[in-house]
Amino acid sequence: MGSSNEGSGSRLKTSFIFENIFFLTVFTVGVATANVFSQKFQYHQEYVLANNNFKVLDGIGSVISCASHCVSYAQCRGFSFSASQHQCEIKDTLADCSLSDLQSPVSDEVYYHHRPDQPCTRSELSLQGLPSSQSSLAGGVPSRAIDGDKRTSWLSSTCTHTASGYGQWWVVDMQKTTCIKKVVIYNRSDCCKNRLTDAVIRIGTNSNMTNPECGPGVTSTQVNSGSIIHMSCDLCGRYLSVNLPATKGSPLTICEILAYVDECPTNAALPSCAAIRNACYSSGSGTYEIDPDGPNNGVEPFTAQCDMNSGTTIIGHNSEDDIETPSGFETHGSYIKEIVYQASIPQITALIEISTHCEQYIKYECYETAFIYGAVWNVWWVSRDGDNMYNWGSVPTGTSACSCSLQSGCDTGGICNCVTNDGVWRSDEGVLSDKSKLPVTKIHSGDTGVSYEKAIFTLGALRCFG
Repeated sequence: MGSSNEGSGSRLKTSFIFENIFFLTVFTVGVATANVFSQKFQYHQEYVLANNNFKVLDGIGSVISCASHCVSYAQCRGFSFSASQHQCEIKDTLADCSLSDLQSPVSDEVYYHHRPDQPCTRSELSLQGLPSSQSSLAGGVPSRAIDGDKRTSWLSSTCTHTASGYGQWWVVDMQKTTCIKKVVIYNRSDCCKNRLTDAVIRIGTNSNMTNPECGPGVTSTQVNSGSIIHMSCDLCGRYLSVNLPATKGSPLTICEILAYVDECPTNAALPSCAAIRNACYSSGSGTYEIDPDGPNNGVEPFTAQCDMNSGTTIIGHNSEDDIETPSGFETHGSYIKEIVYQASIPQITALIEISTHCEQYIKYECYETAFIYGAVWNVWWVSRDGDNMYNWGSVPTGTSACSCSLQSGCDTGGICNCVTNDGVWRSDEGVLSDKSKLPVTKIHSGDTGVSYEKAIFTLGALRCFG
């Protein structure tokens, strides 16, 4: 392998392996740390060289810039950045994450491992004791499918059984969003095995049997090859169900159903909720530690709320309830509400910089108050850099107006709905999405000199994607 790609100490090199979405663990390679890389990593490098499936970009100033170039190439699966040579290598390598029994990755799916010497491992998710139900009952209760007994004879009293009827189903409530990589069904072996032909496994957030399908339907080849049916998938959700087609009128019988998840053993925090969601993790929505700029770099790791249905990173603040401007603040912008987030501004900035998109909902409700009083703006928000911002909602940065003006739909024909004192409740709202300005750090308002003048604000949590 050529020395220009080994990172053997002649230059500082940072390498990432991922697929389709920019999130990654940073490896710094020098004389002292070269042994961190196993032969698996070297294999990735040799694969790139042997197939010439990489692109070298010169004049790249930062690892973030290198990552941005990688995202712009459809075939990019990883990149290496040389700080000393200002060089970025775009690669098409895939991470090794126990993919042997998975189907081909689809767009926007990520398979990733933290370190080559710590591959992902697959483990069975415990379903025993979780709430389960089925479309009808004819002698075999739904809990039998998750009782831990894998015997496949009806006489063993371990199999479920619905009545005959079209579109029979069985479902388990996993009680939190869980990312499933594989499902195994134990079918009856004593008779009636073809009842499971064309059954579809579904995983998702809806309890009404309309969730995405986990792989194709069960085939006749599978049911005739033995009592154990394997189905690979990569779906997250709270409900796992087995559904017979609406055109099939037989009973549904399941002797046992198993669900498998992937876990990556590591003590390091991943960069974002999207990274956790799309890596080899089986995590439900909740609070997680993230580290947007990687270990031992810049900001410290911090906790964030993760919506694992979408991989959204959510940073809350102290003012998510409605904010009402008190009476007695008549002067322009004299009332100031400071927004305190659950992470520091440098930490939030690091998250924003690696995210593909961030947004924050904002709303102003008015009664006898106005955005503009005379010729001067009365209400504004402040960016993370301390800039006063007069775009309210989805209006482009630098524009002093509200979202309604984009469609010429403001109530009074002006640039905002809240521009007149006429005894009518109005509101202006929208989504702020300029990553260079978010998050909102303060809100200024006024024109509430007397008690009947009302100004109420709503500011949502910061939400970052990708």
